[in-house]
Amino acid sequence: MIMEIRQRFITVLDYAETNLVFIGLLGLASFPLYFFIWNYWFPQPYENIWLRLFCSFLHTPWLFYNKFFYKYKSFFSVYFLMSIFICVPVFFSFMLLKNEFSVIWAMSFMAALSLLIIVVYDWLLVTAMVVLGFALAYIMVLTSSGSISFAHFQPEYISIYLFVLITCTLASHRHKLDRQLKIKLKQSLAGSIAHEMRNPLAQIHGSLQLIQMQSPDLNKNQYIGDAYKVIQNGLQVIDLSMDAIAEKPIDTTSFKLLSALDLARESVADFAYREAEHANRVSVTGGDFKFMGDPVMVKYVLYNLITNALYYVKVLPDAEIIISVMPDTNGVNQIEVRDTGPGIAPDAIPKLFDSFYTSDKQGGTGLGLFYCKRTMTALGGDIRCESELGKYTAFTLSFPMVSTDQIAADTVSNIEKVSKMDKPPTVTDPVSLAGKTLLIAEDDRISRMIVKSILDRQGVICLEAENGQEALNLLAEYHCDLILTDMQMPIMNGLKLIKTIRQRETRTSNTPMPIIALTSQEGDILNTAIKLGINDYLIKPVSVEGLVPKLQQLLAT
Repeated sequence: MIMEIRQRFITVLDYAETNLVFIGLLGLASFPLYFFIWNYWFPQPYENIWLRLFCSFLHTPWLFYNKFFYKYKSFFSVYFLMSIFICVPVFFSFMLLKNEFSVIWAMSFMAALSLLIIVVYDWLLVTAMVVLGFALAYIMVLTSSGSISFAHFQPEYISIYLFVLITCTLASHRHKLDRQLKIKLKQSLAGSIAHEMRNPLAQIHGSLQLIQMQSPDLNKNQYIGDAYKVIQNGLQVIDLSMDAIAEKPIDTTSFKLLSALDLARESVADFAYREAEHANRVSVTGGDFKFMGDPVMVKYVLYNLITNALYYVKVLPDAEIIISVMPDTNGVNQIEVRDTGPGIAPDAIPKLFDSFYTSDKQGGTGLGLFYCKRTMTALGGDIRCESELGKYTAFTLSFPMVSTDQIAADTVSNIEKVSKMDKPPTVTDPVSLAGKTLLIAEDDRISRMIVKSILDRQGVICLEAENGQEALNLLAEYHCDLILTDMQMPIMNGLKLIKTIRQRETRTSNTPMPIIALTSQEGDILNTAIKLGINDYLIKPVSVEGLVPKLQQLLAT
């Protein structure tokens, strides 16, 4: 519950960020200014300079949000809402009651109500703030004066206030929905791009498997191994990107002890430079330290930082990128990626790690540095940026210190793994798949070829369908022991196919047929397939090691 409230506060602050400094200046100047207007030029029954100065003071931190408080967004969001609560609903309700609902203050209260809705956006919070603010102001006036006068109150005010509250809320809610829709469209586009990148990599992976099946002597070929490594890293990067887009929590259970210096050197050596000359501009220096993490995740962080640096320094003849590994710097292990490029404007630095934020980089998605921040937080560390225009930009990755107990435990674990590898494996008779009939529903021809090649070697009879409807037609003619179905197919997709099969089985009381879903990624589609009744799933590209054991398990009986 507390986390939900905090996230709601942060969301409100996100929507107000664009106008935060402007409104802060407005509040800082307006509160004392209007004291002179209502006290001397157009005198009102009641004024209070000290209350106005207090409200003016509350706006001061708003002016320095981008420079000092952006990194503490979670805490500042609470301050932001508390200050605006005091300065708008409480203050204007108090002054409205003290001035006995005069026309001037009735109009001022309506203007303040409109401003509150524009700034806060959240209709539930606005309603709560107005009601609580008026109640608190009522108590304050009653406590200080002993009574409240409604001498100038007009019943028509209520209808006007309600009209302003409803119309402004609807307008701001519409704007909020439009902004959310744009973000969702960007997320959907990024997800589609990642999905489309996975398909050709999966096809190359499958083609290599087919080549190795035809020529077993290539199994130990170095180039084939390097190709597999590149493809696997690419697929993992896509998975990491998709998880970041979906804001899926990072799994820390697979973290292991790594060498920072070795990982930095591997990242520089493996990076895909567009021009060979660019590789000469990147160097690694410093000592070494150990940290707990996932090598692909951290390498992807370094890839992002190298990519960003090269974007700016590639046109500067003397520019260079230096990756410094700095162990135990003031009690923290660090890796610094520094370039001697054009630098970053100071007002852009606080927002660099926001999702979908780009400064002046053409073609950027705004996800790279957001992913870096997300990864470093999961590692228990952090990332920060320092820059000076015309001189340099430095990103510093901070890693928590690893205790000697963790290093010792990791060493013991590695020894145990080696010991287990030295022991002869327990031999169990695998379940034979020979003679079984499997239906492959997959619109991609190469993907079907890969699966069929794997199954042919197991003596499995394969039926092939390019979509769900073809699969249903084949099921009407042939007996099948198991179905492998892709999720995204034309005419009838995998979800519709699974749903139709399970509904037919329910009506006819037939024993459910095992179904394995083939998908490019985990997410909503896979969750829906699980609810519809699949028995298992495989993430593409399909491999012998992944497919055969699942088939043996499901067809054991």
